[in-house]
Amino acid sequence: VTGAGAVAGSTGAYRLVLRRTEPVTLGPLEPNDSLAQATPVPLVNGEARMEAIVGDGSSGAQDVDLFAVILAAGDQLTVDVAARELGSSLDSYLRLFDATGQQLAFNDDFGGSLDSYLDYTASTSGTYYVGVSGYRNASYSPLTAGSGTAGSTGTYAVSFAVVGEESPPPLEPNDTLATASVGLAAGADAAAIPGVIGDGAAGNRDVDLYSVSLEAGDLLNAFVTAQADGSTLDSYLRVFTASGTQVASNNNSGISRDSSISYTATATGTYFVGVSGSRNSRYSPTNGTGTRTGSSGPYTLSLDRVVPPLESNDSLADATQVVPVNGTAGFAAVIGDGLYGSREVDLFSFSLVAGQQLTIDVTARDSGSSLDSYLRIFDAAGQELAANDDSSGSWDSFLLLTAPSAEPTTRACPATETPATQRLSPEPEPRVRRVTISWISSSRLLGRRLPSFPPGQQRRHGRRLLYQLMSFA
Repeated sequence: VTGAGAVAGSTGAYRLVLRRTEPVTLGPLEPNDSLAQATPVPLVNGEARMEAIVGDGSSGAQDVDLFAVILAAGDQLTVDVAARELGSSLDSYLRLFDATGQQLAFNDDFGGSLDSYLDYTASTSGTYYVGVSGYRNASYSPLTAGSGTAGSTGTYAVSFAVVGEESPPPLEPNDTLATASVGLAAGADAAAIPGVIGDGAAGNRDVDLYSVSLEAGDLLNAFVTAQADGSTLDSYLRVFTASGTQVASNNNSGISRDSSISYTATATGTYFVGVSGSRNSRYSPTNGTGTRTGSSGPYTLSLDRVVPPLESNDSLADATQVVPVNGTAGFAAVIGDGLYGSREVDLFSFSLVAGQQLTIDVTARDSGSSLDSYLRIFDAAGQELAANDDSSGSWDSFLLLTAPSAEPTTRACPATETPATQRLSPEPEPRVRRVTISWISSSRLLGRRLPSFPPGQQRRHGRRLLYQLMSFA
């Protein structure tokens, strides 16, 4: 309630994005073990999320869940299975088929996790089929139910996204400060810009420059996503002033070859973010030429402008209010910029209707930060509802919460139980509940004067760090 802890933790910048999703109201999906029985995917604005179980069909451990999705030529389909990250026993396997049952794509493990992910661009218009099964059951026939071998079983959530073929305006030439593309205009807070290194006249010495309008004290977070999406680009990021003076740079972010930068503007004005291949790191931003060729390939540049400060938001009464747009809200902030220094806490408040789901995903180590993060969720009375330290083999944190229909129990959520199981019997009418989320800079802050953590969950290591917090459904 007071927001100050007794133990000093690490400090640094971070980004917080929260997504609220409506409860899934689908009935039993079985039987859906063959193309003829496939469950249609109910896309809304190109997205859908479904919950199911491998092993609940008549085939037992040979169970397969098949989903039908209609695509136009050029549409890009992404399928993301969440099982292990939600505490399920399922080690999933993904396959994609055409209408004849021909396999077009598959994936077992993705991003260091046992959960599966794939993306595919449709070459022709028609119905495509996504198959979810347990690992080892990877050779079943989509035409015949129960035709595979026994695999792992368990619950999962599968998210579908379909993006129509688009022809964005070419960014080239944008190799100099004078020809830079607009990254963040005055007053803008965020942007995600697709680009390609190597599509300009300079070939592998290509540079893409983007202008960003900042006020003194604004925090700029810039992230390149390339190799994480399968691109051949090994990126290099630089930030320049309007005169072309470099003020920040980054090659690799943590163990990834994708780049990230967090920079605090010292003066109001226009800054420039430069993307290039890693070997082409000494180009002149005034004439756009470099002396060495670098790698090339497509990428997405994500830009976030943080207007300081959110402080003080160290207690429930002072929590920063989350106002979602299309179910999503984003923040970037700094732990250590308040009165409590390294013992600081940032709290955010939001409202959920019973059954709505909130997902929060921290990105710190994956973006090159030294933060060992910790995440907690409280109700309006300061009662802890859920907590997480490390997720999916990373020191970054993740939480998933489904708003209960009645007041939650006061017991702590066991390690084998997800926050979504903390609910009582439903009430006749859903009601809005106010929940407060606390993002803590370091796991050393577990002893602060907010509601205490259960015995055995307290850790005593913390490190100085820079981090970001991100969340996606």
